[in-house]
Amino acid sequence: MQDSLLDLIGGRPALEKIHQAFYDRVFADPWLSPFFAGAKQKHLESQQTDFIIRTLGGGLVFSGQRPENCHMHMFITQEVFDHRQSLMR
Repeated sequence: MQDSLLDLIGGRPALEKIHQAFYDRVFADPWLSPFFAGAKQKHLESQQTDFIIRTLGGGLVFSGQRPENCHMHMFITQEVFDHRQSLMR
């Protein structure tokens, strides 16, 4: 049996490490942190991990909102998006 992409990248533990590192950067970033005022970092990490697991075919573990719905109240310019991408890299 062939391993899934999720298995190949290290499963949930690998994604949890990635999302913790990413949100550590986001919450410390003066430009992006205001978008998450009042949010709990661990909750966001868990939701993002669940979302990616579902996206990679790992089952229906995600119960949060779709990105377009949870970000609709935010004014995210291309410059902000590009900055976020640089933190993710």
